[in-house]
Amino acid sequence: MPDHDTAHPALVSTSVPGLDVVLGGGLFQGALVLIMGPPGSGKTTLATQIAFAAAQAHRKTIVFTALSESTTKLLKHLQRFAFFDASLIGVEIVFFSLEAFLADGVAAASDAVIAATRQVGAELVIIDGFRGITGVASDPQQARAFLFDVGAALSLAGTTTIINSEAEPRDPKLFPESTTADVILGLTYGVRDRRALRGIEAIKVRGGTPLPGIHALGLDGTGVLVYPRIETQAITALPRPEVVAALPPWAASATSLTTAAFGIPALDALLSGGVTRDTSTLLTGSLGTGKTLLALHFALAGVAAGEPVVMLSFRETLPQLLAKADAFALGATLRAGLAAAGPLTLIRWEPVELVPEQVLDHLLTILAQTHAQRLVIDSLVELQRAVTETSSRGRIANVIAALLAVLRQRKVTLLGVLETSVTVTSTPDFAADPLAILAENLLLLQHVGQEEQIQRMLTVLKMRFAPHTLTRYPFTIAAPEGIRLGPSDTDR
Repeated sequence: MPDHDTAHPALVSTSVPGLDVVLGGGLFQGALVLIMGPPGSGKTTLATQIAFAAAQAHRKTIVFTALSESTTKLLKHLQRFAFFDASLIGVEIVFFSLEAFLADGVAAASDAVIAATRQVGAELVIIDGFRGITGVASDPQQARAFLFDVGAALSLAGTTTIINSEAEPRDPKLFPESTTADVILGLTYGVRDRRALRGIEAIKVRGGTPLPGIHALGLDGTGVLVYPRIETQAITALPRPEVVAALPPWAASATSLTTAAFGIPALDALLSGGVTRDTSTLLTGSLGTGKTLLALHFALAGVAAGEPVVMLSFRETLPQLLAKADAFALGATLRAGLAAAGPLTLIRWEPVELVPEQVLDHLLTILAQTHAQRLVIDSLVELQRAVTETSSRGRIANVIAALLAVLRQRKVTLLGVLETSVTVTSTPDFAADPLAILAENLLLLQHVGQEEQIQRMLTVLKMRFAPHTLTRYPFTIAAPEGIRLGPSDTDR
């Protein structure tokens, strides 16, 4: 049996979607947790959501209010959330006000919390409004003593304590209080270009391995939802290089690569059977060159082969996709794919105030549920814009690199659509585009002027694992076949 001092404490789930992942597994039993953030950031909602989840699991819970708002007012506000369950109140969860005890001083409030916890046998204690305690303290040391006394006494009893404080998480003035806590969650809330953005950071998890950085936090009728950064999905620890000192056994023989076809014979022949599986292909071009139609061909080729396929669309709605497919004799395959037992899953997001962490977290969940082998994203422009609007343009490369790494780990073949800003050109420049650099394959669709006419052309600019030439191939879009690839200029 391991020594008590070296045994790992049990982790308890918060039951808040995404939060356990950020924390590195949950909260260890007996931890003192500080949740700090500005007004409106979701502190009270987060703490009480954890409280009701614990009560639902028959873990005795106490919620103390400390002058931030009355118990009656708090309960009234909580009733609009799905996690609120009135039948648990007075049975598995009880609410107390510390107002009367604070009138006798901070020490009296501390004694009241400890006594009530022991009397109820609570496994979880929430103290909402630490600012109310610091407000009645005659000096900062009294508030720190409250944290230490309550945290130590309840931890010895195996009780987890969560204390909310209206404060900036990284305020140096709070460092003395922060040293007492086992876990510090910092909530952020700000306005950028007239849209509200919330975030959460596991600033400190004593003895744990939380996901670093600020993660997106959503707040709706279900309560708080946490969406981990995609960058932390690609690397679960500090970034380290992969060092190969000796060839692994699997690499002793020649590598055998398989392909994912488009279902267009001439194009598949040009690509030596299709794009290499488990790679990412960027399908780029100007407006009206047929990118979405070609992406639909790729998705439906997977459907025809019985492969699980996910299509993430920010553009066409389902009726619009069906209309496009029907115009080119692809409607039957699309409907079969989207049938109840079909292999195609369509995800449609309205491209308005997107949160990239939320979009990608949902996408990865669907990919895991469906075991998808192909993924089509139409278009990556919306994802880039969402990253820029919620953080910075400089983050785009990291987000894309992380997404491609996760897809590679899951053996998902990606076809991503991306618009170019030019309309008629022969030499587009992708040198500064992180998508074009990171993707293994790059297909370019263009409008090219020839003898006073504009013709559609396809060029394979990059195929990292297959031979290719930089020859332009004309193609047409016509019923019933859809895209039809013709011979190159040199072949005619």
